[in-house]
Amino acid sequence: MGKIKMAKDFTEFWEEELASHPRPERYGPVWDRAAKLWGHSKGTAKYEILIDGDILCYKAASTTDGKHYIHPETDIKFRYMADAKRWCFLNDKPTTTLETKYDPEPWEHARYNLKNQLYNICLKFEPYILDGAALRIFLTGILNFRKEIVSTYKESREDDHRPFHLDACKEYLIDEFRAERVEGLEADDLMGCAAIKKRKEHHELSYWIVTTDKDLFCIPGNHYNPDTGEEKHTTRLESLHFFYTQLLIGDQTDNVKGVPGIGPKKADKFLPFDKYTKYKLDQAEWEMYGDVLKQYYDWCKKELSKDHSDLVDEVILHYARAMLETNAKQLWILQEPFVMWEHPRRPDELLEPKEAEGKPEEEKKST
Repeated sequence: MGKIKMAKDFTEFWEEELASHPRPERYGPVWDRAAKLWGHSKGTAKYEILIDGDILCYKAASTTDGKHYIHPETDIKFRYMADAKRWCFLNDKPTTTLETKYDPEPWEHARYNLKNQLYNICLKFEPYILDGAALRIFLTGILNFRKEIVSTYKESREDDHRPFHLDACKEYLIDEFRAERVEGLEADDLMGCAAIKKRKEHHELSYWIVTTDKDLFCIPGNHYNPDTGEEKHTTRLESLHFFYTQLLIGDQTDNVKGVPGIGPKKADKFLPFDKYTKYKLDQAEWEMYGDVLKQYYDWCKKELSKDHSDLVDEVILHYARAMLETNAKQLWILQEPFVMWEHPRRPDELLEPKEAEGKPEEEKKST
């Protein structure tokens, strides 16, 4: 068996990276132009590029966090777990004794990574930037209003390792690029509010949402994933369908439970998108809400009847609605500052009183 190539020293690794990807002396005209566009345009810009700063900071900080693996019986630092396990296999050592360690690189490396990500985004949106588009970066605050709704929100992440340079990256974006942060809100909420505000002022093509977080598909408009380069336009109907699908399957990363036993495939079965395309938007949302509530009701009925077989339907429905609304308030990305999700009303309740009174009795019943 050939000799195994072990992990390199991190300083040597970084020097090779710089040699293979030399940093230009200046980033170019698009970067110079962008320097004047970072921050809130106060509605004067025709376009806005809305950037998820949390994603950029975490990537820059974790990449330079010096994560490696060691075994108590060797001084070798393994950059990858696969190399560490291979060493254990060849030396007949248990993998359970492997330890995860961190040896953070200098702050300058994280800053370079962060700035390079921003530069790549600027290159992607160069035509918009040269046309004066506003470049806005959003960060999550320390506090989170969702914790007041359910204390277990994102509880699964609390034990995760926090990259060493993460806070410094966020402060750098605030100081140098006028990143926006509001206590109590997540970056997703700020992006959602900014996108809907821009949509009302102009139109749905006047902004781009730049993030790798799929949760932002709850917001209609143009989406761009800086990691994959994927572009997608989400309509209002598609964004609503994504949200109600999440209500069924939940969000494991945020520790939000959906309906137990329902995954993506079953969700597609219970919420077939084509079913709602024939309705107007308000009616479509009402139908989605009803279909999702039915799945919550069926699960609650099954679980509650195990100990209380005599429960009436009204009580079961109450539990189902409470469970659904608690999940919805955690999953809903704000579209107006601190305006929480509310369950949709029947389409006929959305009409003005006089308009409702003027409808024929048969038409009222049909709606």
